[in-house]
Amino acid sequence: MLIGGLEQGLVIPSLSWLVGVRTKGGTEFGVGPNVTPVGVALVLAAGKTFQTGVLNVPLNVAVVPTKAGMRVSVLTGFSIRHKYSGRPPTPMRPAAGTGPVLHDVR
Repeated sequence: MLIGGLEQGLVIPSLSWLVGVRTKGGTEFGVGPNVTPVGVALVLAAGKTFQTGVLNVPLNVAVVPTKAGMRVSVLTGFSIRHKYSGRPPTPMRPAAGTGPVLHDVR
């Protein structure tokens, strides 16, 4: 949900539902409906996620062409990425010499 029109002293709520694809390189494209009190239109969006250190920084642009004109939104943010080694976590084991001593009794 976005609020538009603030620069003109208006409050216009806008709700979009996008379906899209994302490449391994972080580029993404989406399309879907956009609903406002004025009506329903089609939204087209594209963007790219940039990685810097442990941060993901997405930059997206959405365009909603309508009979009354074109609405454009620029969206950004960030998320923190955790390193993933690709292997399952190692189970916790007691340090050497601190666990129970087991003897093989025959």
